[in-house]
Amino acid sequence: MKVNLYSLAYAFLAATQWANSGNAQVPSDNPVQSLAVYAMTNDAADNKILVYSRNSNGLLTFQRSVSTHGRGSGGMIDPLESQGSVVLSQDGSFLFTANAGSGTITTFRVVPSGLAFIDKAASGGAEPISIAIQGDLLYVLNTASITGFQIEKNGKLTVIPSSTRFLEQIGGRDLGASDIAFSPDGKFLAVTERLANQIVLFPIGADGTAGTSVANNSNGNTPFSCAFTQNGFLVVSEAAGGPGGSSAASSYSLGTGGTLQVISGSVPTQGSVACWNLVTKDGKFGVVTNAGSSSESLFVISSVGQLSLHSNTSAGSNAAPLDTALTSDGLFLYTLNAGTGSISEFRLDESTETLTLIGTISDGLTANSGVQGLAAH
Repeated sequence: MKVNLYSLAYAFLAATQWANSGNAQVPSDNPVQSLAVYAMTNDAADNKILVYSRNSNGLLTFQRSVSTHGRGSGGMIDPLESQGSVVLSQDGSFLFTANAGSGTITTFRVVPSGLAFIDKAASGGAEPISIAIQGDLLYVLNTASITGFQIEKNGKLTVIPSSTRFLEQIGGRDLGASDIAFSPDGKFLAVTERLANQIVLFPIGADGTAGTSVANNSNGNTPFSCAFTQNGFLVVSEAAGGPGGSSAASSYSLGTGGTLQVISGSVPTQGSVACWNLVTKDGKFGVVTNAGSSSESLFVISSVGQLSLHSNTSAGSNAAPLDTALTSDGLFLYTLNAGTGSISEFRLDESTETLTLIGTISDGLTANSGVQGLAAH
């Protein structure tokens, strides 16, 4: 039933409009503070990263596309059903991308001209869909497993021995893992499983390997993406939400053993198909993306992790926004719109608690083409 709800929501969206972790510091020889946004085509033949420069007002200009030397999954609307397939290091020196079709992770160095290919590494499983980084540790979420890597100073990835952990399956089917994220202290990894209505926590050892998983029931239905605040509270988007079926978001506190305690349970987004979410660096605000209603829900997060819906802002008519990215200075937010083949540009003003649409760019993108993944600096 939960699978059908999720699939039907996207089917309805497609039918009506056509009759989408945390980053950490990694030492680099030549760090580049580029003001840029990166989107992934997810092309099944030759996956590419689209590079956009941004000006001081947050508006984007398309620069070029760069091959990942891997293959995406292809598709039309949200084929990966994940968050975090494109991730920047905290200092903006490296970009990591998941190539779902070829089972690899590509590393780029950010350079003044855009991106320079460094290397690609096998993801350790089938169909990598989400990446999380903490310091020099990178974990990738494959459809049925997670695997850890050491990020070398040159950006290349070295697999951590015995780091692969397999996710639970039922009848040989995966449970819809969608996102992977590190807790701010790096002691835990969270994985959302939307079909099982679970949030799974893995303790991380001193050697970088993941321990025995701890499964927690999601407060609402179809937990899709997760994001930690700087204080360690976990915010989870719920595509099907609470008992009424409306989309929502819940917040949790994290116990020492990997157990979660609900703080705010299934707070409605007042939108539909809420999947992607992020929190600001100071942990005071969260933004949840409603793909079905093409809107962004701005939440206020209290000092004790309580959520309260503040406002909703349209991403554009029939946009079908998927992945969402916030700039490192916290001033601008972007959504990758699968329905219209565009990126919506927003200004986030914490002082006035407003999220304002300031523009849209479609250069380099194609509607209904399977685009997925977004990162911003």
